[in-house]
Amino acid sequence: MSTRAVLVVEREKILSKNLKDYFEYLGREYQVSSAGSIAEAANALATRDTDLVVAEHHGTAGVNGLELLRAIRGDDVPIRVVLVADRHLEEDRKSALKLGCSSYVVQPVSETRLLDLIFNMLQPFQGFAGRLVGMRLEDVIQMFCYRKESTLVTAFNEENEGSIYVNDGGIIHAQCDTMIGVEAFYEILGWESGEFYSQVVFTVPEQTVFMDWQTLLMEGIRQKDEIRHALGPVPGYAVPPVRMPAPWPAKRGVVCESEETKRIMIVDDSRFIRKIVYEIIRSDCGLIVAGYAANGQEALAKIDELKPDLILLDWDMPVMKGSTTLMHIMIRSPCPVVVLSGFVGGVGANPFDLLCLGGVDFLRKPQSNWRMDGRADDLVRRVKEACALKFDRIRRVKTPSVVKEAKSGPVKNVPSRFLTVMGSFIGGCSDLIRAIPSLPDDLPSAVVVVHDMQQEVVGAFVDYLDRRSRIQVRQLESGASLYEGVCYIHPASTPVELAREGDAFSARMMSELPGEYVIDHFLTSASKVMGQNLLAILLSGGSGGGIDGLRAVKQVDGITMVQDPASSVDPRLAETAIKEGVVDHKCSADTFPAMIRKLIGRGL
Repeated sequence: MSTRAVLVVEREKILSKNLKDYFEYLGREYQVSSAGSIAEAANALATRDTDLVVAEHHGTAGVNGLELLRAIRGDDVPIRVVLVADRHLEEDRKSALKLGCSSYVVQPVSETRLLDLIFNMLQPFQGFAGRLVGMRLEDVIQMFCYRKESTLVTAFNEENEGSIYVNDGGIIHAQCDTMIGVEAFYEILGWESGEFYSQVVFTVPEQTVFMDWQTLLMEGIRQKDEIRHALGPVPGYAVPPVRMPAPWPAKRGVVCESEETKRIMIVDDSRFIRKIVYEIIRSDCGLIVAGYAANGQEALAKIDELKPDLILLDWDMPVMKGSTTLMHIMIRSPCPVVVLSGFVGGVGANPFDLLCLGGVDFLRKPQSNWRMDGRADDLVRRVKEACALKFDRIRRVKTPSVVKEAKSGPVKNVPSRFLTVMGSFIGGCSDLIRAIPSLPDDLPSAVVVVHDMQQEVVGAFVDYLDRRSRIQVRQLESGASLYEGVCYIHPASTPVELAREGDAFSARMMSELPGEYVIDHFLTSASKVMGQNLLAILLSGGSGGGIDGLRAVKQVDGITMVQDPASSVDPRLAETAIKEGVVDHKCSADTFPAMIRKLIGRGL
């Protein structure tokens, strides 16, 4: 066996003597030498071959192991280094690992364990350090599991630090920020960049991970792939044209307007959803994620410390439901709350009820391919719009009772001679819930609501309103005639115009609408078809159009109305319309139904 050389750097020759006795007892061919200072160690390394350096680390009080590491790495000497540090220097572990320390041992530690570690370090390769982007962390962890040694893998990225412990052929513990166990392991494994280091350890923490490592790694890789797939385009995939309300939100790398950065809090029990939402939010330079909570109780405990400008709140969570959490938020720390849900329709408890409790918008939880079809950018736009709302004006709405079964009864086939169009924007859902259920079923007008909401949410919102309204509520369909006593809901992301077909009127969907808001185009087309038999209404909103549409309605002697700016959660559109002189009437959301009936009667 070839001789292996160990250099021990210490003030007192205690460890070096013990090492000599230890290797003599084993009968191995090892050579142990010592040095009392960094300068002496540098001279020894320059004059003879060395396989391992074992150094004490006492900071300024003695041998400084970090300085020794810098000297060794500065000379580009490929030698492994073990540092034995005083307890009060445990915080130097990260710096030591980054400098290339193979194992960082914090006192006190038994002499037997320390000698065994040094012996193991002299065997074929022990420990590893590298970039996450250069070698997959899951491959390194798998290697340690096969080797069945007690190993600590420490990972760093730009924002966080995590630890994974491998012991006796399995992953037994992981920790990252406040997360521990499986959740922390998946969080670390999901990082796309950073650095990781490993070292042999003597003791391991209490077990928090109980899955076998193969299953754990497979599930972690699956989650990582899902997150990557949800947030980024697939190579070779042709991105389809996206139709969203102008203006487009700021993209990554685009200089944002000079505005105060908004702090967003994410409350969701799913780590997977929190990760996706986090990545989407941080893509805009005007937004930051202030923090997270896995349930409502945790959110209430953190809200005063985080001071968010907006909360993204999951509807269905353990410990404390979203509805209970929202009520506490509106009493204790009012701010705009956007409801997140995987809900797609049904009976029983309903996430739209949270909009009656003070929620300002409802969003489906992010799904796969959101980066490819523009919905991630739309989520950012909605969040920024919601941050601008006057949350001191947000108030509860009496939750409307269910009055009929969904889709009950046929639609009245009486072509409408009068049309009421309502433009509704971010923050306007509660106003619609307040107004539409109060409209009578014999209203002598068709009502078209062009609402700024996600396409995939429209069906569930229609079902919610229809069950609770005397007037029938339907989704606007291309080519379908518009009938009296029916309210049609349409998303502002899909261009549409009004067309005449004989004595009937119908909606006609369009493939694209460059440079114009959907509500403006629809009102302009409606004014040409309906003339003075047209009532146009704008609810709360700051962007999304409507001013040009009101102007077109006024030109044909139609009737225009806006929500009273004094009662609006976002009065900007109404204030602009009034200033432009295109408004005939203004009223609060509570008086909308009565005013609509009155104005329709006057128009007819």
